[in-house]
Amino acid sequence: MEVDYDICVSARRCLVLIMAPHGGAIEPGTSQVARQIAGDDYSLFLFEGKKTSGNWQLHIRSDNYELPQALTMAHKADWLITIHGCKNEDQVTLVGGRDTQLKRRISEELTINGFHVNTSSGISLGGMSSKNICNRNRRNVGVQMELSNGQRRQMFKDCRGKRRTEATEVFYSFCESIRSALMTTLHGTSQTFISD
Repeated sequence: MEVDYDICVSARRCLVLIMAPHGGAIEPGTSQVARQIAGDDYSLFLFEGKKTSGNWQLHIRSDNYELPQALTMAHKADWLITIHGCKNEDQVTLVGGRDTQLKRRISEELTINGFHVNTSSGISLGGMSSKNICNRNRRNVGVQMELSNGQRRQMFKDCRGKRRTEATEVFYSFCESIRSALMTTLHGTSQTFISD
């Protein structure tokens, strides 16, 4: 019997959560990006489509994302970034969500490292709804990142095929930019890790 999806959870004792709500073959490449950003430091949630075809049927709208495991993790986090894929063929990342401070830091870091960023992504991809999973953390503000098809194709030998595990230097530079933005933002906060 075919397994339609996997849920991968790494709950660490920190207040930062990285999510790929439409990972695996739903929005190819987003799981790998989320996993690299989380590294060994931050909590991770992946919902990964595994069907041989028709994975888009597993896509749940971000403002209707009621998976219990995802909500439990989101509600425990102060800082939340969701990684998505969009159909734009240009090499661009749309940075949305209600966390203006972290959005600005991410946009600045990506731009410094040569990536094209658009922060005026409109209502449909803006991640501004309070119901959007990116904003359902303890602070009720998060970041939604939409990586275009063109951008993701630059990150892997074959973004939609079996060689998606073979990442390029673009992939590592992109993910390190996000980690750097997170570290800079968290540097001035009083609490990053969950206390006993």
